[in-house]
Amino acid sequence: METLHFPLLGWGIGMLFGLPAAAFIALVLAASSPGGPFGAKLAMVQGGDVVAGAAMQGCWPPLAVSLSPPRPTGSSAPPVSARESPST
Repeated sequence: METLHFPLLGWGIGMLFGLPAAAFIALVLAASSPGGPFGAKLAMVQGGDVVAGAAMQGCWPPLAVSLSPPRPTGSSAPPVSARESPST
């Protein structure tokens, strides 16, 4: 659920309120990160090590990128530059 729904929710809220580009991007990134802004607060409330929790939270995005499978080759869709522009 976090992988798809929260980023889309952040996107929708950003569009709904007409946020400027920097705030829009920040909102989508915060919505996309697991635990987002709540990780440090949860660690603090539970009496845990906030610095270690933040460091571990920072490790997940690079791991997700490096461990994700590569994009399949032989896609049937042509590159964006080769597509015809719609006639208006």
